[in-house]
Amino acid sequence: MRAQLRLLAMALPYLRWMLLAALSGLFTVLAGVGLMATSAFLISKAALHPETYLLMLPVTGVRFFGLSRGLFRYGERLLGHEATFRILSRLRVWLFASIVPLAPAGLFARHSGDLLARLTRDVQTLENYFVRVLAPTFVALGTFLLIFIYLYGFDPAFGYSFAIFFLLAGAGWPLLAMWWGTPAGRERVLLQADLKRHAVDLSRGLAELLIYGGARVRAAAIEEVSRVLRRAELRQGFIEGAAEGGTLLLAHAALLAALLIGVVKVSAGAMDGVYLGVAALATLSAFEAAFALPQAWQTLGAVQAAAGRIFELADSVPPVSQPKRAKTIAGPFPLRLEGVYFRYAQGDRWILRDLSLSLDRGDKVRVLGESGAGKTTFTWLLLKFLDPQRGRITMAGVDYQEMSGEEVRRHFAVVDQRPHLFAGTLRQNLQIAKPEADDEELWRALRAAELEGWLRSIPEGLDAVLGEGGRGLSGGQARRLAIARALLKEAPIWILDEPTEGLDPLNARLVERTLSLLLEDKAVIFISHQSSIFTTQQVLRLQT
Repeated sequence: MRAQLRLLAMALPYLRWMLLAALSGLFTVLAGVGLMATSAFLISKAALHPETYLLMLPVTGVRFFGLSRGLFRYGERLLGHEATFRILSRLRVWLFASIVPLAPAGLFARHSGDLLARLTRDVQTLENYFVRVLAPTFVALGTFLLIFIYLYGFDPAFGYSFAIFFLLAGAGWPLLAMWWGTPAGRERVLLQADLKRHAVDLSRGLAELLIYGGARVRAAAIEEVSRVLRRAELRQGFIEGAAEGGTLLLAHAALLAALLIGVVKVSAGAMDGVYLGVAALATLSAFEAAFALPQAWQTLGAVQAAAGRIFELADSVPPVSQPKRAKTIAGPFPLRLEGVYFRYAQGDRWILRDLSLSLDRGDKVRVLGESGAGKTTFTWLLLKFLDPQRGRITMAGVDYQEMSGEEVRRHFAVVDQRPHLFAGTLRQNLQIAKPEADDEELWRALRAAELEGWLRSIPEGLDAVLGEGGRGLSGGQARRLAIARALLKEAPIWILDEPTEGLDPLNARLVERTLSLLLEDKAVIFISHQSSIFTTQQVLRLQT
């Protein structure tokens, strides 16, 4: 329920669209009731062979209700989907903005497939809440009140009979379907997320799985999840069918009751016979508003599960603090770490202990440490992806705690040992660092990174399309492209995280030569468990 209230709060800016869609749905049902009731009156009246002019009004009514029903239905679809798409668009942007402060440390333990499922399928599942739960419930409630008053005007017996059967179809049966179908809906959401996790693992590690013979095991795991998911979907489909059948049965029971009441009234002379069909068909056609409710309420399980997963992610506590009034600085120097301690959880060993460092313009620092010594943690602290538990980090005399992460990171350029390259053109990958950079600036950066000659030989040039993760580039080309991207940022502090790791000797020498020439006047933090390519003033050793 709390998740549903939060969804409603997010939808408030689009309340007008939602109300218009719901009203259009209500008028659609009422137009259908009017069409059936007026048609019944027209047929009954015409059977008595009255004067022609007495039939003109009901004929006009049939035409009006027939045309207006189509228009209202179109308006309901148009307005309902407009409202839903606007809400989902806002929800996706909000969720992504909520995730950004968590990256990368706050998302370290989360599976990328699960994150993708929350951003896509879970958000899409919430469409059911607005289109198939809220709007049909409003339409059913409005139809019940108005048709009850209408039938009560004929005779209280018609009104009470309609109320009993409609409440059973519109409230009792949907509650049963919700109780029965909620577990299946919740299970389906979780299984779909699990299936996406398995699929991402399989696609990313397919080469290794084929080499080591693990593809069949992974495929069997996916097949098992798919089998359980299929069973949950079949169970949910059975519940939907049973709910629709039960509603249809109640609708015809209400019709039969209205006919019996009408026959008794007409036989007793308490009602004109031409109104018998009017009351009966008005009762039956009003149940159109109840048919959507069992399926609507049954989807609440899936909606609650999806909303819970979304809000659980969005409510995660960021690993770094952000000040309410962030300070800005003209330049980053001196950059100082003073007695910094860090560990990931209370009671764990300290990853970094009593770490101190002073960095000024042009300084070169070599950070040494074996795998697991905390080199990545050290980098994340410098970039304010993490906060130290003890000690402090300052930039130009201002504590990191008083600065936003964006302000800290605008002074850094990072060349990672595995730089991420996005699926897209080479130009798009470079302009991540400087969106307004023109072709001349891009070529200048590529020339400095010693990529110009290779790229000039490609007909597409800057418009060459890279595959996911930079497929199509060698390790050395990917590393030098990352250097070109970093150069576009023109940052005063560079962090080089194993920039030559995994490269063959020729490519390693090319990258080393490029960096040593380009970064002569930059402050450089060179992180490696190997010897540095720079003449360094300081050496910082991280111990496991």
